[in-house]
Amino acid sequence: MKSFVLRCLSVLLLVPMLLAGQSARPAYAASYVVNSLGDAVVNDSACTLREAILAANNAPANANCGAGSAGNDTITFSVSGTIPLSLNLPDIVSAATAGALTINGGGNITISSNYAGRVMVVNSGANLTLQNLTISNGNTSGAGGGISSAGTLNVT
Repeated sequence: MKSFVLRCLSVLLLVPMLLAGQSARPAYAASYVVNSLGDAVVNDSACTLREAILAANNAPANANCGAGSAGNDTITFSVSGTIPLSLNLPDIVSAATAGALTINGGGNITISSNYAGRVMVVNSGANLTLQNLTISNGNTSGAGGGISSAGTLNVT
């Protein structure tokens, strides 16, 4: 009986030690490829910049660009030209929620709000890197006609 009790106690002590060695599952990064110069959120085969940002924010509107991601993500483009926005792009959300985001236009992308409003907002705690693209024609009566940032914004 004493031997049985000792074995049970050993198992009870071992289980928490084994579980303590388990780490949280890592958040995997995603790459989204924008294949449309449109600005719609429509369930079709086109991945717009708006839909790619929603997916990178881990809140996809549909599966056009892929699944949502809580990791550090990259958005690139398979098209070139100007994306005329109908309203502000979705806010770039906290890196704790969705990881850091890089948008690389490849040197051939312009994002224009056509003077209708701000192009984008980087929320507090968010981390956005913009590479090789142009932000144009932003307009607002408040701060940041092109980009308003309360987070980390890197532009190259």
